[in-house]
Amino acid sequence: MADLLAFSPLTLHYAYFILTPAIGSVIFYTASSHIHGLHYSDALFMCFSAMTGAGLSVVDLSTLSPLQQGTLFCLLILGHAFPIFAIISLFRVWKLRSALRHNSNRGKERQTAHKKQTALSAKATGEAKATTVVREVQPDVSSPCEPEGSSDDYGFIVVTDLRHPEQSQQVASIIVDNEKDVGNGKAHIRSLISRLKGMMQRAASPLSSREPINCKELGEVEYRALSLTAVLIILYFIGFLILGIVSIGLWSKFVRPDIPQEDGASPFWAGAFLATSALCNNGMSLVDTNMGSYQKE
Repeated sequence: MADLLAFSPLTLHYAYFILTPAIGSVIFYTASSHIHGLHYSDALFMCFSAMTGAGLSVVDLSTLSPLQQGTLFCLLILGHAFPIFAIISLFRVWKLRSALRHNSNRGKERQTAHKKQTALSAKATGEAKATTVVREVQPDVSSPCEPEGSSDDYGFIVVTDLRHPEQSQQVASIIVDNEKDVGNGKAHIRSLISRLKGMMQRAASPLSSREPINCKELGEVEYRALSLTAVLIILYFIGFLILGIVSIGLWSKFVRPDIPQEDGASPFWAGAFLATSALCNNGMSLVDTNMGSYQKE
């Protein structure tokens, strides 16, 4: 049941496109108008037409009440691709932010548990600390570090329990018998130093596709990118919407106010509605003949 109730961007998209015009149709149907006998199916059809960009209407929009015209105007804006994409991006930003916060809390919990475990291990090691004794073994004493028949080599035995040396385990034994072993040790040290230098150089070099990727950093980058994208889209859409409303509305009011007034509509409101409809690729207009009347000189 929890999986069915889990919201995904696609589920949110479907719910948005179904519930928004449905709520608008209720407002459209219950608002008072000069049209008598308006059925709810007509109101639902016009609201879905405005929301989806179909631009179809069963009545002249000039005969609707201001509230009904305002409802269609809002559905024109809410049904455009830019606001929808911005809403989906904000939803993804919210989900990603919750995931990053959850992972950050889990990381802090792991660090706290690791610190506690390290402290307990250090405490246990301090209580059971063994005494290390290093003694030289002469050639006449049998030693696990000394091969049979050797009389010139020296070995070292590390005893971790002074009270019971016979029960102690051998930790390390090193035999240095000639200059060849010393040369091998120096070569090993040089190899280790070269490896460390290589690791430091790779760490300082730019990230390539073969190197491991930090998922936390990628999540933060995606979070910032989605936030910036949503903000830019909203600003872009609102900016051009205001520009169109102001320019076309003022032009309709001061240059051609006669055309909307023939149908009983306000010139500025008719121009603003027409500009919004054009920006949203809808085609609805408060002028009954739409753009045909503007061909009159």
